[in-house]
Amino acid sequence: MSRNWELVLLAIGLLVAAIAAVGVSSPGYMDAEYYFVTGLEISQGDGFVEPFIWNYLNEPSGLPHTSHGYWMPLTSLLVAIPTLFSSQSSFRLAQSPFILLFALLPWLTARFSFDLHGDERAAFQSGLLAAVPGFFLPFFVTTDMFILYAWVGTLFFWTCHRGLRGGSERIWILAGGWIGLAHLARADGLLFLIPFLYILSRQRETIWRRLLFGTAGYLLVMGPWFLRNLGAFGTMLPAGTQSALWLRSYEDLFRYPASDLQLDYLLQAGWRAILQVRLSALWTNLQRVIAENGLVFLLPFMLVGLRSQWKTVVFRSAALYWGALLLVMSFVFPFAGAQGGTFHSSAALMPAFWALVPFGLREVIGWVGVRRGWDIPQSTRNFSAIFITLAAAFTIILLIQRTSSLAGSGSDWDAGAITYQNLGERLQTFDPHPGVVAVNNPPGFYAATGIQAVVVPSGGVGALERVVHDFQVSYVILDQNHPEELRSIYSQENLVPWLRLVEQIESGSAAPILIFRTSLGRGGE
Repeated sequence: MSRNWELVLLAIGLLVAAIAAVGVSSPGYMDAEYYFVTGLEISQGDGFVEPFIWNYLNEPSGLPHTSHGYWMPLTSLLVAIPTLFSSQSSFRLAQSPFILLFALLPWLTARFSFDLHGDERAAFQSGLLAAVPGFFLPFFVTTDMFILYAWVGTLFFWTCHRGLRGGSERIWILAGGWIGLAHLARADGLLFLIPFLYILSRQRETIWRRLLFGTAGYLLVMGPWFLRNLGAFGTMLPAGTQSALWLRSYEDLFRYPASDLQLDYLLQAGWRAILQVRLSALWTNLQRVIAENGLVFLLPFMLVGLRSQWKTVVFRSAALYWGALLLVMSFVFPFAGAQGGTFHSSAALMPAFWALVPFGLREVIGWVGVRRGWDIPQSTRNFSAIFITLAAAFTIILLIQRTSSLAGSGSDWDAGAITYQNLGERLQTFDPHPGVVAVNNPPGFYAATGIQAVVVPSGGVGALERVVHDFQVSYVILDQNHPEELRSIYSQENLVPWLRLVEQIESGSAAPILIFRTSLGRGGE
């Protein structure tokens, strides 16, 4: 591929990354806040611990407690790298490797695409699409696993493609290592085993030897983490991951206690309700694929491009991974999938999807152009420019909608962090040492205030009372996103004697935020 085109993609990637980073000046939401805080804990020498509790699936006994019992650690480790060498713990410093990885994504996508088919123009166009990734842009430059997964997925498929072309069979150790890194980034990273086995099956005479190499590469990466889990939880995979199989609603993720999340609990909902939830998740996930992965107007060209490139094993294996991901996130983890898990994991496929668009566009223009008498080469160039421009326009609009402005701290993206920072300051005006606080988003609250927090549980007033007692909670903060079972407390229609309202904070047209002092935890001392 032309060095000049590669330099152009690098320049465009740096420019777009810089623009996006201006609007993303805080983690923005709970996942990114979780990785940000736990990464700082690692870099500061505290190890894998959480100074908050955002779910009770692993039955935590107090604060701080063992981290990464639900989410995997790779993103936290990336956050820890730049902060390890600085006494400051700023978000900008933690964000820097994510910005750099996104800046290089257009170049990576183009190189990957070119190596698959050797078409320089198509590779360059796929790189341009990676520079304007639509819904993904703000998420690529925050402290979440999106950009990591895009890189790991692309390098996995690229390594497998190289392995199929011959050379040393030790390359399959590297392929297994990418599966390990995918698993270290997300629990569903194990799904990469499916395309891996499919790719190996194309050359049956060497499948077992290559499988052995791949397994070795996977264990080199994941082995230390399995040993850590055995020491911390007594199992290779934390119980919290298994408990997530038996949820009847998304709110069950925050259930306390979580010990009753068993198969029987799920079956009590009845088969009709169980199937309805999963079909609804499938429909939601399909809509997300159309909008988030395909930007609506690019999806048809991705599908046509897949058909035209079907003989390429890597593209077939990517389609297989996509199908497996859709099924797992709809029928095994329907709540996590519909709430954004599918969007998260699909990042691994986006460079492959972008690589398909130029071929789909050529197919469609060739079919229509022959019937309309178009100049096919010129029409292909014109429409390619139009669709890339449309993708750029959509990306800009979506970035502005998500971050509200490119001014940084005043954006909607930062609204949660600003609200919690103000809440923390207000709380400390009447209690300089507030102890443990129960709140809707504990990672975000801790990131903004440095105050230990637990999540307001689902399960009703009784569950909240147990959490307050068991974790010595001093204050309970309820906002408009409170559990439905606590509606009577939020509306102050039925207050309980162990909660005393100390402040109601009005926020313009937004619903008020209520701060309660408890008499069961430290607040009752």
